[in-house]
Amino acid sequence: MDSILDHRSDASDANSVDSAFSIENGVVTTPEPNEHSTSAATLLNELQRVKQDLKNKDIEIQRAHEIRENTDREIEDLTASLFQSAHSMVEQAKYAQANAEQKLKTANQTIDALVVENTQLKKSVSELKEIINNCRSSLVTNRSVPITTVLSSTEQQQPPSSIRQIVREKLHKRSSSDLQQSLSSIDISTKIDTNVDDWPMVDNVLLREFARWEEKPSIGKDSSVFMHRVYSEDILPCLTFPNADLSSKILTAIEHNDVTMETCHMRTIDENMK
Repeated sequence: MDSILDHRSDASDANSVDSAFSIENGVVTTPEPNEHSTSAATLLNELQRVKQDLKNKDIEIQRAHEIRENTDREIEDLTASLFQSAHSMVEQAKYAQANAEQKLKTANQTIDALVVENTQLKKSVSELKEIINNCRSSLVTNRSVPITTVLSSTEQQQPPSSIRQIVREKLHKRSSSDLQQSLSSIDISTKIDTNVDDWPMVDNVLLREFARWEEKPSIGKDSSVFMHRVYSEDILPCLTFPNADLSSKILTAIEHNDVTMETCHMRTIDENMK
């Protein structure tokens, strides 16, 4: 640009010289001094104005370069921040998904175990109800069989020395279900002879108590002397635990038919003992 201006300056100087000296009809003429000074001043003003414009343009170009560099830098920083945030969000989403899948797997396993346990409990309750119903039906159907008939048939099949043992085995059982089965197999009719002194192989006291209980059968502990003996000799010794409260609760549950049984692993027993 400066070379162009210098060229224009040289050209203007040449023009000024030509204008200052002109040849007309072979005669060299010189222009007036005022006209020459006016043209030079005008050209100088124009030159200064062009230089100032060029300087302003250079400043604007420099400012535009700085703005572009700042913008590029901000874009790079913003892009890096966005990539970092996106990567962090993806990692958090993967962790949350893995945690949710693990919880779902654990919940499904717990549900399956509970379903299996519930099925086993229902099966156990159904079997217990069936056993109780069978015992009750056997007690009702065999009520008409007198004990004298059972004893006479036993005497014919077994020697006299074993009759006493058989009667004791049938009268002394270690569970309520066994007691009901013994009562269903050895039943006394309402017309039985209460005079049992003629039976030397039978516990007379126990047989009298059983005969009185047979008149008004009840499974309550204090309902009769016979049931009190059964509780004292057969049931309570089986429920004698160091924890008296636990023994009482189990006995109450058995009396109300609310007790359930399940397999107890040895590891659980060891942990409870600790």
